[in-house]
Amino acid sequence: CHKAKTIELDSKGNPKTVGKGLDKKEKSSQTATKVVQLQQMLPRARVIYCSATSVSHPKNLGFMSRLGLWGYGTEHPMGFNQFLDGLKRLGTGAMELHAMHLKSIGALCARTLSYECCEFELVDEVSDDKIHHLYNQATEIWTDLHAQLADRCRKLNKREEMAEKIAKWTSEMGEDGELSEEMRYHLDLHRDSDSESESEDEDDAKKLEERKLRRTYRERQSKSLLGLFWSAHQRFFRSLCIASKVDKAISMAKEALDDGHC
Repeated sequence: CHKAKTIELDSKGNPKTVGKGLDKKEKSSQTATKVVQLQQMLPRARVIYCSATSVSHPKNLGFMSRLGLWGYGTEHPMGFNQFLDGLKRLGTGAMELHAMHLKSIGALCARTLSYECCEFELVDEVSDDKIHHLYNQATEIWTDLHAQLADRCRKLNKREEMAEKIAKWTSEMGEDGELSEEMRYHLDLHRDSDSESESEDEDDAKKLEERKLRRTYRERQSKSLLGLFWSAHQRFFRSLCIASKVDKAISMAKEALDDGHC
């Protein structure tokens, strides 16, 4: 079931029904909760999992406890969270191996919709001058963003190099070793500004969460920033290309209706 994939499990394998964070999103849907409870109530019942979108994220496997990938007698006896941590640590290769394992034991069957009797036609002249102008403007904006990000990444790399230099100096000279002027300037420049009001906001959960987010963003490495940039870049231009075809698609659909094809 698609809605059952919205699931968060605790250490005992039970669905979380209370969220946390700014948006209270880290909790299970009612469908996921009932699916897990139904399987727990009927341990001898046979279960078939069906999903049109399969698994878009390893966390979506949380309600599929009958696959035998975690629990007693498996490599992950502590439960689903241990299994999920293992996938995160080992990466995409581990996910592919698990899929191959499930197929080999007959626990997984994947199929695509048949294209029999389907007809395809390539249509030219989809875009116009307006779309061309919008696309060129978008490329200019993304080029400027990339230049600014590259400058930011250079600063981050320089900060990381100086931090390593300070750590090495401290380990060799000890805590009493005097830092150079450049090192002291670096520490003052990158001092945690959120620590000044930390004691005042101890009881405010929202402010504590916001401070945690700001610290996370500041500590991101340049490599991860570039990955996020190119991911957003790809999604943007894919959406732009799809949107540019909407008017033509609507026009063709109306013509088909007028011609009595539908």
